Amino acid sequence: YGTLNFTSTKPRQTPWTDKEKALLRIIRSLISSKLERKRAQQKFQELTLSLEQSNKKLARRNEQLTTFAHALSHDLGQPIRALGGLSKILKQSAANKLDAGEKQYLDYIVESSHRIRDLTDSMLQFMKVGTGASVEQVCLEKVVKTTLHDLAPEISASAAVVQKALFPLFQAFSS
Repeated sequence: YGTLNFTSTKPRQTPWTDKEKALLRIIRSLISSKLERKRAQQKFQELTLSLEQSNKKLARRNEQLTTFAHALSHDLGQPIRALGGLSKILKQSAANKLDAGEKQYLDYIVESSHRIRDLTDSMLQFMKVGTGASVEQVCLEKVVKTTLHDLAPEISASAAVVQKALFPLFQAFSS
């Protein structure tokens, strides 16, 4: 870390004694310790400042993401409701002209519009994680059943075979 130098205007006539050398080592140790502590404090202050800046940046980014999520949810809401509503109207007004398959497709559109609305609501709930949102038991079987129902047209069209097993309950954000 450097050199500790003792000087005098008069040359030393006798060599350093063991006690004097021990005293000098103690002084050197105290000075080194003080310097090391000062460097550690400076490094700690630098890291603390960097962490504070990162936290502020992260908070701003999270705020932007929350704003985006709310805007997205709002902007998607109206077209999704319109899609579901128009599909219901089409099914009712053309009920005697549609075959069973076509009616089922309209049902899928209505159900899918509800599912999209639920997903956007879930996205908003997810944004609240860490802000007091509650955890509860979720049945994975219901999640798989809903997903298979949502994918039924694709599964049917591709003649896919879906195998499922027993699924456990687990703790999660239910939406």
